[in-house]
Amino acid sequence: MGCRVEIERVPGNLPLRNDPNLAPLFRRNAEHLFGARCFRKHPHRGGSTDAGDLSQLMPLLHPVVIGAQGDPHSRDWHIADFECGYVAPAKLLAMMAIDLLFDEAAGAQAVLDAHEPAMSKDEYLENQRRVFRTETFDDAG
Repeated sequence: MGCRVEIERVPGNLPLRNDPNLAPLFRRNAEHLFGARCFRKHPHRGGSTDAGDLSQLMPLLHPVVIGAQGDPHSRDWHIADFECGYVAPAKLLAMMAIDLLFDEAAGAQAVLDAHEPAMSKDEYLENQRRVFRTETFDDAG
């Protein structure tokens, strides 16, 4: 055909690793605010997020709180319940921050001490460099 094509390969998001020491803290605070019946633990879903990349390196939790309606990432998605969609998550994050920072950040230090990263920063960057490249196929000759 005598054509040339360039294909840019970019890395996708790595799998999400919710930190097992942050999750109970979130649950306790959620149950305090909403009651034990309101908390549900969902299995892994098929979506992706850049939080997955961060979770390979540091303790991370990616919780979900109700309050939105519509299909995610669509024009019809919106916060329908302002208390659940804005106020409650802010309260939960503030409560978690207090728990982690109380007693000279003993809770945060415990989470950090127990955390085992899936890869180092250098390993992560090397992985990104290995995948992120442009390939050229030239059949013009």
